[in-house]
Amino acid sequence: EAGETLLSYARQILAANDAALTAIHSTQARGKVRLGLQEDLGERVLTDVLGRFARAHRGMRIETRVCRNAELMERVNRGELDLAVVWGDGGAAPYREKLAELPMIWIGGVNSPAPDAGGAAMPLQLVAFENQCLFKTAAMEALNKAGIDWDVSFTSSSLNGLLAAVAAGLGITIRTAIGLPPQVRALSPSASRLPRLPKVELTMIAARPDHEAAVAFLINALRTAIKDYLS
Repeated sequence: EAGETLLSYARQILAANDAALTAIHSTQARGKVRLGLQEDLGERVLTDVLGRFARAHRGMRIETRVCRNAELMERVNRGELDLAVVWGDGGAAPYREKLAELPMIWIGGVNSPAPDAGGAAMPLQLVAFENQCLFKTAAMEALNKAGIDWDVSFTSSSLNGLLAAVAAGLGITIRTAIGLPPQVRALSPSASRLPRLPKVELTMIAARPDHEAAVAFLINALRTAIKDYLS
């Protein structure tokens, strides 16, 4: 009960903070900020972040791109995105801030039987992205190290495509627990004899080490929204 009361006041404080910033910036900046997000975070984080940004910077426009990790990093390094949230350490981005370190998990369909990785007569069926990525590499390395035969049964260029295939029973995949739809579930390594997986960093990267006011505000809004979502 005390926590719910505190949460209510915290939301009012954040709203008052945004209103104060709007009042202070009587001459609103013009232009746009370009933001990139992972598919996992797109729907759940954007609503909160975009609302706060719009209230504090009414004269500015925010452009968002939700896409794969490699593309986000390339666009930040080319200066085509001001800010992005990516998996991994952020590579050679001019600005990097670690937001969290999350465990990778095996994911199967809610209505599909758990695979018996250690005793299956057929190779383990893996659902993966078309191109290489952190998660696909981690899955292959873990299975190879454990001596488990595997085969890629389905590939897709989008996360929604992967999760739809898993929900349909075409195989299993790996990701974090962020943003999983109700049609899929985390698989217990001990119950299915699947190997344990490493953790992966969630990192915020920016095109410049120093930030304009609008980008700095967006960084803070993203940091707060993601930590709230993960808590």
